[in-house]
Amino acid sequence: METTLIYYTNNIVPKNLLHRTLTDAVHYSDINNLDLVVTSHYPLSHHPTFVKLFQELESYVSIDKYRVVEKIVNEELFPRARFFAVGNLPSLLTSLVRQLIFTLEQVKTETVILIEHDVLYPKSYFGRVIEELGKGYDLVFSKNSVMYNDGFLKLDKPFIFLSRLSGKTETLINHFSKYNPGETLEPIPSQYKDLNLHKCKIYDNCSVIDNEHPTLDIKHGLNLTASVMTKEGASQTNEFWGNKEDIKSLLEVPELQDSVEKQILGEVGLDFFIKNKIKPLIPLVNVKNLNIKSSDEEIALLKMYLECIRTPSGDKKDADMRKPEHI
Repeated sequence: METTLIYYTNNIVPKNLLHRTLTDAVHYSDINNLDLVVTSHYPLSHHPTFVKLFQELESYVSIDKYRVVEKIVNEELFPRARFFAVGNLPSLLTSLVRQLIFTLEQVKTETVILIEHDVLYPKSYFGRVIEELGKGYDLVFSKNSVMYNDGFLKLDKPFIFLSRLSGKTETLINHFSKYNPGETLEPIPSQYKDLNLHKCKIYDNCSVIDNEHPTLDIKHGLNLTASVMTKEGASQTNEFWGNKEDIKSLLEVPELQDSVEKQILGEVGLDFFIKNKIKPLIPLVNVKNLNIKSSDEEIALLKMYLECIRTPSGDKKDADMRKPEHI
């Protein structure tokens, strides 16, 4: 059975990490004899196919300073790889869904393996997944993963992420085509149907595997969805992925200049972020350095808002604000 490797990105990721994960994708597709389809908001190759998925929202504010715009791969060296640039889409889950559907529709094989721009995969991951796909399962999930959040955190609970999802192309197209904002984005295997998940779709013909080596899911401050993982108990080393400093070197992010911060808040207005509960793509905002005309009350609201979208909390109000329907 032939399989395609799908690599998708919105280009909002530390440059070194994007370089690493994209070149890994090209390498793994080559050694495993897989087709490769890459979709990005901006071109990452010399001759991509340009696609306009939909018009940008007038109210959307793009922080282009963080987007990596660089031709990393010469696709002429990899005839089984195809690259698409889908345009500068709003950084929303609905944009991701459209990008995934488009990408899956470009696939010419029966099965696919999804890989993300901020996740590192061990070489052993792909052979194991390909083996399971060959058994005819609709979906294959890998549960062996480590989170990097200023240290290594073993994920012992059965978290379901797109980054460890593979399956039949048609099954995934149908799943994402039926997605509604507010639902759990990921398909859920029936083995995990008792999990307390919000409006999820359950699938029966699934395999849940435990790979020999873990994937490494990296939280870098620019992630599309807010992290719900604490740093408590994080280890400085991991027996497979090495030392914390080895990963930290991939996460260098340019600092926002005051002018960019002023421009964003000045053009859109503080109320836009608060009323629409839109997550600004700013890892750290030093409110004191913002030279804007805002009352003390507005500054306090902004501080509170930025805190609740960036830090995990058991408070239901904070959790609700992070749900997909509010993004």
